[in-house]
Amino acid sequence: MIEFPKIKFCGLSKLKDIEVAIKLNINWAGLIYVKSSPRYVNFQTSDRIIKKYFNMINFVGVFVDPDDDYIERAIKSGIDTIQLHGKETPERCAYIGRVFQLPIIKAFSIYSEEDLKNITNYKDCCDMFLFDAKKSKKDINIGGNGKSFDWNIIKNNESWLNSIKPWFLSGGLSDKNILNAINLTKAKAVDISSGIEKYKGCKDSNLMKEFIFKLKKANNIDNKFLEK
Repeated sequence: MIEFPKIKFCGLSKLKDIEVAIKLNINWAGLIYVKSSPRYVNFQTSDRIIKKYFNMINFVGVFVDPDDDYIERAIKSGIDTIQLHGKETPERCAYIGRVFQLPIIKAFSIYSEEDLKNITNYKDCCDMFLFDAKKSKKDINIGGNGKSFDWNIIKNNESWLNSIKPWFLSGGLSDKNILNAINLTKAKAVDISSGIEKYKGCKDSNLMKEFIFKLKKANNIDNKFLEK
C-alpha cells in the first residue's frame, strides 16, 4: 500500500474536465495562462469555469514570467494559488506573494541534482515547489511535454526535501507509472497533465478515472464512481 497523494490535474480548459475532476475529488485544477501552450485558457474562459465551480475545487493559475497586470486579471477570475513556471527570481516570487497575497508554487525543471539544489534560494519566498522534467531543444513548452526526469534524484534527497517545503512530483506521470513514481519518491502531491490527455490540450475523462483507479486500488479504496 502507498500513501495516497494530493492531486493536481493541470491544463484543464473545459467545463466538463473540471466536472470530472471534482467528482474524482481532485485537490487542484491548473489553468494555464500561457498563450503559447496548447492548454491555454483566456480570461473569458477562466471567468466562466471558476464562476461555475467556485469553492468546489482549488484553482491554480499557471504563469511563465508574468507581469503584475496579467496576474491581477487572473486573480479577478478567482484563482486560489499562483504557479510560476518561468525564470522568476526569488525576489520576484517574494514580490508576487507579498502583493497578491496568494500561495506561490514555484516550478523547477530537473535534470541533475544541481537543479534540485537551486530550491534553497526560494525556500523563504514560496509556499510549495513543483519538480518537472527539463525540456529538450525540441520541446516548445516548458511543462506538459510527457517526459519524466530521473526520480532517483528525489529519492536520494528525500529527507532534505521534506525538511524545506511541501512539493509536487510532475513530469510524464500517467496511470502506467504513478505507483512506481510514488513508491520511489514518496511524493505527497502529484501533478499530471499530458498523462490524462487524448492529445495535447484535450483531456480524456477515462484516463482521468484510470489514473485515480490505480491509486485507489493500491490503497484498497472504494472505486464505485470509477466503475460506472
